[in-house]
Amino acid sequence: MTPSVIAGTPPEASAGAGTPGPPDYDAGVAEEDPTDPTLSAVVTILPKDKRTTATPESGVPLSEDLRAIGLAKSRLTTAGFEVHAPFGGKFSIGGKKSLFDQFFGDEVVVDDSQLIRNVTASSGAYELPLDNLPDDLKGLVESIAFTPPPDWARSATSS
Repeated sequence: MTPSVIAGTPPEASAGAGTPGPPDYDAGVAEEDPTDPTLSAVVTILPKDKRTTATPESGVPLSEDLRAIGLAKSRLTTAGFEVHAPFGGKFSIGGKKSLFDQFFGDEVVVDDSQLIRNVTASSGAYELPLDNLPDDLKGLVESIAFTPPPDWARSATSS
């Protein structure tokens, strides 16, 4: 006779007395280092007419934007950021706070005191300073910014 299995319960949890309980599902989940959390920001590529970094010609219409995005993604990947797929001239990057601090030459401020994490440059702005970017990246990037919390979260903390 086979023991009954409760829906949604791993078989080993309902196997009967004397058998091990459910596995520890949290095992292997890394705790985030509160002093060096993982952050993400959105990179916006400059419009073609404002770029100062040339990208190789391919002769394919609309490919110039993809080449500019590819070059920017390559530079940021080489710097150590995790880089995500582009969407409409933008893509996101992720990395530890220490990587952002070092790469942008600015102390990133992380506020975890509210329900939603708020991340800004030391100036309090959501846009990171681009002054320390390599010249070829500066010529491709319009902005790199942290996403502000939604308005409802900001207004709830100011009341």
